[in-house]
Amino acid sequence: MSKSAHTPDHPLSPSPPLPVPPSPRPPLSPSPQTPPIREFLGEKLPNYMIPSRFVELESLPLTPNGKIDRNALPEPKDRQQLTETYVSPRTEIERTIATIWQEVLKVETIGINDPFFELGGHSLSMVRVHSKVREAFSSDISLVEMFQYPTISELSTYFERQKSKQPVVEPSEFRNERLTAGKKRLQQRRQKNKKS
Repeated sequence: MSKSAHTPDHPLSPSPPLPVPPSPRPPLSPSPQTPPIREFLGEKLPNYMIPSRFVELESLPLTPNGKIDRNALPEPKDRQQLTETYVSPRTEIERTIATIWQEVLKVETIGINDPFFELGGHSLSMVRVHSKVREAFSSDISLVEMFQYPTISELSTYFERQKSKQPVVEPSEFRNERLTAGKKRLQQRRQKNKKS
């Protein structure tokens, strides 16, 4: 018996995409409500897997091969998903924190009530902000405390409270006298220890 010259198509060869019938879809809302989306995803995914920004599209742009054309996707707008009304930084502390956030998050407009994680922040960017904030304010604020104050307003209030708790600094002449007296006592102890 002779073998047939006809060979079937390769079982793994791609087949042309089937047309998908359009499904009825409610009209797009003028501004997407991301908190419900974020809340829904929060029930299903760990925090680090929840996207920081959302963009609602009529359809996904496709390449000629039928794959998503990532280059044609629009950039998310900075304030599109934020539910807070923009309030600009008013104090020097708020302006300093806002500048740090803008630098780390690469976001131009940040209001004092905008939540860090809704601006695109994540745990690694919080570590970078933490380092810069500690340096800018000569503070020993912990990373855990940074997570407890997720807006510029809350973080600024924290620093204002810390500032008011700082002890009164002694005038330099008294401080120098105390240092000199302390050095004398230290020298006396060293001499005493050498004799024994």
